[in-house]
Parts: sequence; C-alpha cells; structure tokens
Amino acid sequence: MSFVVPLDGTPLDGTSTLTSFVDWSTFWQEVVYVVAGNEVTEPGGYPTDNYNGITVAASGRMNDGFFRKVASLNKYDEAVDAVGMRTSTLILAPGELIDVAGANGVSPGRINSSGTSFAAPHVTGTLALLQDRVNDPDSNANYHLTKKAIILNSADKIKGIIGMTRTVVKGSEAAGYTDWFGTDAHSDPAIPVDREMGIGHLNAKRAVQQLDAGEHPGGGTLIGWDLATQNDPFIPNRYTLNLNAGDFVSATLCWDRELVLNSPFFDRYSQGDEFIDFGFANFNLFLVPAGGGIAQAVASSTSTEWNLEHIFAQVTEAGNYELQVWIGELNEVEYALAWWAGADDRPDPGDFNRDGSVNSADYVLWRKTDGSTDTYDEWQTNFGKTYGSGSGSGSNTQVPEHSGALLIGIAMVAAWRQSPRWDASRFWMLLLGITTPHGLPSGHSQSLTRSSSST
Repeated sequence: MSFVVPLDGTPLDGTSTLTSFVDWSTFWQEVVYVVAGNEVTEPGGYPTDNYNGITVAASGRMNDGFFRKVASLNKYDEAVDAVGMRTSTLILAPGELIDVAGANGVSPGRINSSGTSFAAPHVTGTLALLQDRVNDPDSNANYHLTKKAIILNSADKIKGIIGMTRTVVKGSEAAGYTDWFGTDAHSDPAIPVDREMGIGHLNAKRAVQQLDAGEHPGGGTLIGWDLATQNDPFIPNRYTLNLNAGDFVSATLCWDRELVLNSPFFDRYSQGDEFIDFGFANFNLFLVPAGGGIAQAVASSTSTEWNLEHIFAQVTEAGNYELQVWIGELNEVEYALAWWAGADDRPDPGDFNRDGSVNSADYVLWRKTDGSTDTYDEWQTNFGKTYGSGSGSGSNTQVPEHSGALLIGIAMVAAWRQSPRWDASRFWMLLLGITTPHGLPSGHSQSLTRSSSST
C-alpha cells in the first residue's frame, strides 16, 4: 500500500477504520499488507499504525554503495508515529535515490526518485519470492504469520553475524552513526524493534534461506521456523538450539491482533460495518540454557504494546539452549516463530582484509569498499595491531628504501613531534605514500586531520 489516509483526529493507535480493516483482513482473509511508511514531505496517516501488516521505512546508500542507513526522508515525529512505545516502522528497504525509468518515457530516460513508496515494493517482491517457493497451498509456509516472521527475522543488522551482509545505521556523518548495538531495542527487553530502523534491513536472499530451512517444531536446527499454538501460561513451548561460545541468536515471534465484524458476514466487509477489537494476546520470548527457567534467561523480549517479540543476542558459553515461548492467558492463540543462530564472523577491529594485521592494506580496502567515518576510526584506533589469527604480522609493513622517502620521513617526524594532531597512524600512512585520500568522508581533510565536528 503506497498511500495513506490523512489524519482525521483519530490517534495512530490502530482504531481508525482503514487500520482496523487492514488488521481484520490479515486475520480473516490471509493477506500480508505491506504499507509505505511516513515521509517528511507527507502529512502522515493511516494505516501506518497497523499491527498485523509490515510498515516499511526507506533506506539510503552509505559511501560503500550499500543501502544500509536510515534515509533522512523518513518521518518519526510523535504526531505521525504509532502512539506509546510502539513504532510504525518494522523494517527498512531501499527507498532513497532509486534509479527508475522516467515518467511517460520523457527525457531523461531514467531518473532518481525517493520515497517509502519505492521501499515497500521491495518487501512485496520478497514475499512473492517466498510464495513462489511453496508448492503446497496448504503448507504452513503459506501462512501470513510465517511469512511475516521470516521476512523480519532474516533482516540485516550487523555485517558478519550469522550471515548478515550489511551493518545498518541511523544518524548522520556529522552527528555520528548508531548501529543496532546502540539502540534501545538492543538493551531494553520491552522494546523489540528500533523506532527508526525497525528490526533491520530487508535481505531477500536470507529470507529465502530462512524459509528453505523448513518448519521444525521443537527446534533442533540452527535455522528454522514453526507455526504453532500456545494456550498454557504455566508451560512454555520450547525450541532447542545447540550453540558454541560466541554464537548469536536471532529469533522473531509474531501473532495477530484479532478483530471481528459486527455483521452477519464475519469475513466480508461492507461500508458502514463496525469492527470489534479483541486486541492481542501477551506473548513473551526467552533464550535460556536448556532446562532452565526465565530467571536464567540469557536474553528476553517482553513487550506489551506490540504483537511482536524479537531477540538478537550472543551467548558466552557453549551448550544446549532453548527458545521458550510463553503466553499470559488460557486462550489458544496461533503464532509463528523464526530463528537463526550461528557464528560471529566479523573481522577483528580494523583488520578489514582479515590477514591478522591492521596496516595500510586495510586502509586501501576501506577506501575501495567502505569509506565511512566509523570504520575509518576503527582502523585508525587499531593501526599497527597484530591479532592471533591470520597470515599477517604487525611488522610486515616496510618503509620504502628510496632516499627521498627517508628525507620525507625525517621531515614528517619533526612535524609529528611538534603537533599534537598528528599520531602514529597518520605518520606511517604518509610515509607509505598514502597522501591523497580523495573520496574520504567530509569529516576528514586532505591531510587526514580529523575535523572537530566529526565523531
């Protein structure tokens, strides 16, 4: 849905007619609604505050060319976001400066356009990919809750963790960027998704992999999903995972807000019909050592304002663990759970080429593939370090033997000693001939002296 109905005074709490219809239709007619999020140029409106669909915000490119930052065109003011702790945004998808064909074939033939209306179709297309891979119409993989859980759980957060391909950030170069580990959603069990980046960035390939891993009641696999019911507030549904020390677990639990029509035709809406809102059940999700209780939880998601729980956490000890699904009522409620566990394969800080040393080669790779301020700072801070693995060593960088280089090096040593703004990493960079860093972020001058406004 790439349109919204302007606000009419009804709060964005899910009670407007259009939002109620979206949630009712999802529940009764087996439809996954993908809704374009709010923009700064639009007044905002319904049904971005839906519970059962997926509201999408736009991402933009970073210097490395990847769509992985929250685009500035998104709007998160309280006046146009879901009320309370809940956020309208569930996921990011490319929506800033999208290359599209010019309208009506006029010149130019292709133009760059931006908007959440370009972001939402990426999610719709991914849902179509999932639908195309399911041959059995009665399969649980065809169910809307299953698809929603898979789309959300397979989203990217931090590159290198359980196969994620990009590090998603919010903020700006001037003010500094924040990744998932700096969000309230990471630190507060009552907040399953971030207000701006949602659960992360859409990754269609990972979504297909999550689906193809198959349904596994009770777990037993590192990647999987399950469509099940729960009605016992005293006994959880358990999903076992065998994890190594340092492994990460991503798990997403979805269930429906339930509405019915005040009409003889419960599954067919007519103008003037009214919705009766039964709300949604209170589920909680915990990651615990096998056989343990919630008091021993390694991680938890215990929101009360979402019909969604999400865990993204690392375990420090190897062993058997359980994802436990708890419910707070006796009524039988259907849910979908998707999980993905595995290794933390991020490179050591600053060692972008993974050769065991942080040196000029990592800087060259940074310029070619990244160019962001935060990773430059990581390289600069760790310059000269040697890690325990890899083929490199801390002393594998050789100074050029040309006499001219030696004279330049002597001059730079003098300058370095006289100026506190020069440090060892800049000295060695210039000595090695890395003196023309064109394409650096604007927070760096041509002499690699950091601007006071950069973070």
